[in-house]
Amino acid sequence: MVHSPLDQLPILVLHTLFTYLLTEEILFSLLNVSTSLNDAIKSYSNYRLNFKSILRSNFDLICQHILPNQVKALILSDDQHTPGQSQLFLSHFQIDEFINLQSLTLIEIEKKSLEIINEHLYKLNRLRSFLFKSEINILFSMSFVNLHHLELSQCSLNLLENICLTTPWLKTLNVTVIHETSNFEFQCQLNCMIRLILKINNSVRSMNEIEKFLLNFPCLKHLELSTRIHDNFVTGHQLEILSKDLITLKFIFKITLLHSIEETLDTFRTSFWLEEKCWFVAYENNYLYTVPCSMYTHINEHFQSPKYSTLLKNSIFYDNIIKLTLYVKLIETCHRLNNITTLEIGYENISIETLSAIVNLSRIMNLTLPSSMNKSKIKYLLNKMPRLQYLSIDTLMSNRTFEEFQNSGRNFLDNIQDLQLKQIRELKISDYHIIDDSYTIDRLCYIFPSIERLHISIGQLNTIIQLINCFKYLSIISLNLKYLSNKEKEYFALKSELIIDQIRQMMILTYKYQMTNSCLHLWIKKESEEIIRKIDQRKKRECFWYWCNFILSQRSLLSMILMSNRTLEEFQNSGRNFLDNIQDLQLKQIRELKISDYHIIDDSYTIDRLCYIFLSIERLHVSIGQLNTIVQLINCFKYLSIISLNLKYLSDKEKEYFALKSQLIIDQIRQMMILTYKYQMANSCLHLLIKKEVKVEATKN
Repeated sequence: MVHSPLDQLPILVLHTLFTYLLTEEILFSLLNVSTSLNDAIKSYSNYRLNFKSILRSNFDLICQHILPNQVKALILSDDQHTPGQSQLFLSHFQIDEFINLQSLTLIEIEKKSLEIINEHLYKLNRLRSFLFKSEINILFSMSFVNLHHLELSQCSLNLLENICLTTPWLKTLNVTVIHETSNFEFQCQLNCMIRLILKINNSVRSMNEIEKFLLNFPCLKHLELSTRIHDNFVTGHQLEILSKDLITLKFIFKITLLHSIEETLDTFRTSFWLEEKCWFVAYENNYLYTVPCSMYTHINEHFQSPKYSTLLKNSIFYDNIIKLTLYVKLIETCHRLNNITTLEIGYENISIETLSAIVNLSRIMNLTLPSSMNKSKIKYLLNKMPRLQYLSIDTLMSNRTFEEFQNSGRNFLDNIQDLQLKQIRELKISDYHIIDDSYTIDRLCYIFPSIERLHISIGQLNTIIQLINCFKYLSIISLNLKYLSNKEKEYFALKSELIIDQIRQMMILTYKYQMTNSCLHLWIKKESEEIIRKIDQRKKRECFWYWCNFILSQRSLLSMILMSNRTLEEFQNSGRNFLDNIQDLQLKQIRELKISDYHIIDDSYTIDRLCYIFLSIERLHVSIGQLNTIVQLINCFKYLSIISLNLKYLSDKEKEYFALKSQLIIDQIRQMMILTYKYQMANSCLHLLIKKEVKVEATKN
């Protein structure tokens, strides 16, 4: 460690600076820079840990260097971006170790972890804020007596009443009440409550019931209310009496006004509403609501400001909009949209110049584009968006056929192939665009070199290895598996844990995963190559390196019979029968295997069965249909030393790609597989002489 200019700053000044930084920023920037900065990091006791959508490497870094008694606020999340996070967190800490914790947020926590956390919540005596977002119903063991802030994504009216009876000091309550009975009685006076955000679902309430309910909070200053009104009668005079002591009021009432709409709105045009409070109200589509309204933060090209409102000017509507979706045309407005952070474009012929006149592009952080948009428009947009980090391609589907869609996706890559979009951290490609060849993956990696979060569809399970290997900074990957062959779907359903663990061993990574519907969500951390290089060689030799019998797929093809005059289809069928006939055998005596050039090996199911049947193969001669099959073959055959690969059945794009970058491709295979090699090309055949290095099994969390 060396001396730093920051060493001259008093530790209180450093701690003040820390309040403006994320915990991972503090550790990445200042840890082990100097002794005094290390002391400042260790003595700082106001860490606020937000683990929602965090990169796995950042999560591990924090868990290694931050002590529980230094943490004031904690957010845990088991959503699809960070599956299994709570289990991993509890392997490092017990929740009752966080003796200074003041704020705790739990988001979609797995039931087992939630039960463990719940057992110790009552020990957190300094906890003042608790947020729980989940569909799991649980009776919390904690004492709510010291809570000042509480947020629950859903609860019954009875549970809410019981909670309020035990929280005399509660100041802020944000809750969605699921209430299906006609009785809406609530008696629990909270004199400290100053802010209430209440949404009532599955229930229709009268204004009289709402008025009685709010009498329980005599000191209320801020109110947000959303419900359905059954008497279809609300006036500004009623709400004026109800809200005269409030500083802020927001409401959304589902209501069908029986009287004249303008007559009802006139009751909200008094001096109390327009001058004293400056509160404005609008009515549209059977909703009566205050302006601005959360319903209109996301709009499309058909949006028009409400016809009925008490606003003197409509600009306030447009200032509140943060998301704009344009399916087929531009929005028609005389107002500039200055606060848009998410822009979705669904058609290619958009006028970029007109768009930039309507929307302040400099604030865009999330962008969706059609794959058919031309290069000049894409470059213009990207140059105007310095904050852009999230890019989505073709997620606004039109009525195009599947083939048209796939072709347009390839054209998109052609359009931007000479760009490097280093600012993009998260990439989502439409589920209809299936990624399953090395050529496409290589181009994606070149164009998007900084990707940390990836959402795509794959056509073969072996694509997972290439994706993880290719994207250097990848931490969160969501894979749509619905386009796998039926055999691979069946195999994955039976052996998902085994397959993912084999990927972990091959790629040397730690992981957590979750399956939702047909989507596999992986939260990973790659082990650094530097660590791998420093592993003791003796331990390498002692370690048992077993590779994949990995991943099944569409066809099971094999033949060891010389070609006759049969057609390719007849030959392939005979190959299937051959494997079916010998699938229970293990031919350990076979050291060399040659399969006819007409029999193309390009699926995991066939490779897996070959490896099981011919487990002692040292020399292999096969034809392949995809370059990524090479990795599987080398990995699968434990004793393989000589492999000859016929490449003439590759796609034209992969042939062209290999011709241009053969040395690079083979060297990437060497790095991935940890091996030494010599190679030679003869006609369309690649001959490899290889020696595998023994690989150390990564530690699984």
